[in-house]
Amino acid sequence: MLNAQRSMSKSRAGRRARRSGMTLIEVIVAVLILGVSLGVLLVSATQCLKMMTLAKNYQKAEWALGMGEAEFPLIVTNELDELEASAEYEIGSGKSRMTFTFERTVEAEDEDDDDLWLVTTRISWSDKGREVGDTVEQYVYFDDEEADAK
Repeated sequence: MLNAQRSMSKSRAGRRARRSGMTLIEVIVAVLILGVSLGVLLVSATQCLKMMTLAKNYQKAEWALGMGEAEFPLIVTNELDELEASAEYEIGSGKSRMTFTFERTVEAEDEDDDDLWLVTTRISWSDKGREVGDTVEQYVYFDDEEADAK
């Protein structure tokens, strides 16, 4: 009877020893899952920072565009050449200082009708060595007869 109890206790202890802890394969799988998860998290965080920087640059560009529009308002005058303008604005301070170029051109839209003009306003800046920009196009109708009557 004593031998039977000893063998049962040994077999229970052996089973417990085999069940306690993790096998090498389980540890490797857990490390792989953790590594892939951290890799995905790192890529997502990088993309998020890239989008935040891009949004900040476009916000500064909108600010520079507003400064250009305030300095050179789009008011139809007798001389349409007066609407053409060009300026540079520096926005930000320190490392985030950027130079924005404001340009406005005026072109006749329709060769037959001299009253319709295309006003193109472009704001551009350099981002990590490449030229980036945004363009706003507006059509302006200018009636010469009304201007002469005034």
